[in-house]
Amino acid sequence: MHRAQGVVDRLLQGLASGAISSRSLSAAEAATLAASLRDDARDAIYSGALSIAEAIQGIDRNLFTWTTVKLYYSVFYLTRAALGLNGIGVVYPEKTPYAWTATAGSTPVKRSGTTHKAVLDAFRLYRANSIFLSQKIGAEDPFNWLMVRRESANYKVPKFCEPSAPDHFRFIGKHGVRRPVRDYIADEQHLFTFDPDHAMLAFPIAVLKQLLDELKKSSVGGFSREDGNFLASQFFDATGPLPEFRKLIVS
Repeated sequence: MHRAQGVVDRLLQGLASGAISSRSLSAAEAATLAASLRDDARDAIYSGALSIAEAIQGIDRNLFTWTTVKLYYSVFYLTRAALGLNGIGVVYPEKTPYAWTATAGSTPVKRSGTTHKAVLDAFRLYRANSIFLSQKIGAEDPFNWLMVRRESANYKVPKFCEPSAPDHFRFIGKHGVRRPVRDYIADEQHLFTFDPDHAMLAFPIAVLKQLLDELKKSSVGGFSREDGNFLASQFFDATGPLPEFRKLIVS
């Protein structure tokens, strides 16, 4: 998160690494950090939405390997945005992850792992009551389920599966993307979100739906008209636009 990272870098300038965890925020500093986190969150939602749009285009072309990677990254962007909208930043002074809550008196809390792991673990901690942590996908934690499939696509499969669909895209590969997308967007009971036959796309779409709603209710508001129209234009398949996404993004 570039704005928040810049704020944090200024707040910690000149501090020895051992003093980072004891640096507390004043009320004014907390307000500045919170505002930067909200702005960064809007940008992360944009990135997450565009990643889903590109993934849908990939599915429609029977390009499943990099689509799997894009959908994993979409959830990373969106969970980072979910933290930011709630005033929690995962930042990297001296390239070490810290979670910092934008409230007066708050101090940075050292985290571990890679960028992705630090953000997803922070989401598990700070948004533990999220609906997206309420069920497993198959027998796995949802984020781990997505990560395993992304790592398989990135590192474990010597030959891309195209044009055959892997197991997590078998249903949508058989039936096409248009009708499932419509069902996923309309799904208010999360019937598809945690279903292994659907979750690779249904889970990111469900997270995007919630984050777009949170963004519109926040002090940041939604996207600019230019950004919203561009995003909406990227959701299409071979037969034309997917209008359900336009309603989500620009309404």
